[in-house]
Amino acid sequence: IDAGVRAASDFGYNCTVIDDACATRDLEFKGEIIPARYVHSAFMSALEFGYAKVVNTKDILEDLSK
Repeated sequence: IDAGVRAASDFGYNCTVIDDACATRDLEFKGEIIPARYVHSAFMSALEFGYAKVVNTKDILEDLSK
């Protein structure tokens, strides 16, 4: 999701990511385990900073029903 959204944004697309429709897993870096919830938050915050509108399922469904 990260690479795809960044690439699409670089090509000029306006991107939206539904954050609670994405999943990850614990990662390890230099012997330290990073819990999935922190991995997810870090990636979503980076995408929201400069590449996409990040929303949850409830909000997108409400917008679509208008």
